Amino acid sequence: MKLEDLIGENAGWHYTQAMVKDITEKIRQFPDDPDGYMERAGKYTEAGFHEDAVNDFTQVISLDSNNMQALYSRGLSYAELGEHRKAIDDYSRLIDLHYSVPPVYHSRGVSHEAEGDRGQAIHDYVQAFRLDPKSPRFRQTLDRFSDAVIDHSEDLNALFALGEVWQAQHEFSNAVKIFSEVVRLKPEWDEAYVSRAYCYRWLQEWQLGSEDYVEAIRLGYRKGRVFESAGYCYQQLGEYQKAIDYYTTEINDGRPYYKTYTHRGYSYGAIGLTEEAEKDHKKAAELE
Repeated sequence: MKLEDLIGENAGWHYTQAMVKDITEKIRQFPDDPDGYMERAGKYTEAGFHEDAVNDFTQVISLDSNNMQALYSRGLSYAELGEHRKAIDDYSRLIDLHYSVPPVYHSRGVSHEAEGDRGQAIHDYVQAFRLDPKSPRFRQTLDRFSDAVIDHSEDLNALFALGEVWQAQHEFSNAVKIFSEVVRLKPEWDEAYVSRAYCYRWLQEWQLGSEDYVEAIRLGYRKGRVFESAGYCYQQLGEYQKAIDYYTTEINDGRPYYKTYTHRGYSYGAIGLTEEAEKDHKKAAELE
């Protein structure tokens, strides 16, 4: 809405007209000073006259192309007007200028969501939350979006990133829900099984964790200490021979680590192989 549309119809126009009168006079005297346009745009924004605000923000940007506040504020006004593609352009320009503060990502996510770009929205919401995990606003958005995307997952990379955020925040039940959806949609994605298995370990769901590690290994996953992780789940289940087999594979693959020997030594001891247990504990002590 423009201010001029309300002439004679709304007392709000008279109030806003009074507010901007002095500023407009200052602009006439100093038409090349972006500060006047910026100040007037702020008044228009407060009053809800976003078309007028956009015009002034655009004038500021024409005089100062890298004015971060004007770009962000114009993006917000475009969003209020329902012109989300233009808003996204402004937010993206800010990010390209390395003005990648959390609200910019969140606002761009809002516009992407309004445009139906669910995958891009997830990416932006995740990035905002990563940059400011203490913000209740960003947390509420992720809570809402986590439920929304389960049945409408167009971008698996974005969905996986959402799971990683919950995992990093130790919100393991939320992470399991997301990784489970990734696995359902792309059952050959080995890293999704490993990530879900990690969450299961924290939740002490040892059987589920072991199954995911084994499936990831079957799919060819060899990063990190995946064999040791599988072995540890079996150890917690009391399946010590399986644990020993996975620990041994980890060691034979050339990744000696003191904890692997410690765990294998414990498993040897649990099935009465005292000599092998002592050797592993000794090796663990040497490596630590």
